[in-house]
Amino acid sequence: MYENYFVETSSREIAVVVAGAAFLASLALGTILTSWMCRISWRTKVLDRPDGCLKCHAKATATLGGVPLFVTVVSVLGLLVLALRHGMGIEYGIWWRSDISMISVSIAAIIIFSLGVCDDLHHVMPHVKLLFQAVASMALIVSGLLIDR
Repeated sequence: MYENYFVETSSREIAVVVAGAAFLASLALGTILTSWMCRISWRTKVLDRPDGCLKCHAKATATLGGVPLFVTVVSVLGLLVLALRHGMGIEYGIWWRSDISMISVSIAAIIIFSLGVCDDLHHVMPHVKLLFQAVASMALIVSGLLIDR
């Protein structure tokens, strides 16, 4: 009875299990790495201190929280693509069928990630942030990104 169940599982059911596992892995990895980065920020004194003007928090707050989240997203997406492409033999073309180049998405993500890290470590002026965000969005637009709604 159970042997036939595993033989008859569809690739959609397998994809749901793989996606659930990816979600749980990203939740666990994100939680662990974020708490680790918080401790590192406090030890190295990389903190965002309230200034009474723009920053309305009451006490110093650890920065660099985007680093573990970026690492988590990249790691889990990479493992998910590897699992779908090589390990499971699932047709994943439907999920990734798009005119947008993954290289362009990666370039834009790295630009925004680097901007966030620089802003956490050193105060980046708003016009410089806007410039880098425009460059990142241009990388996506040039690759064919189109938002029609």
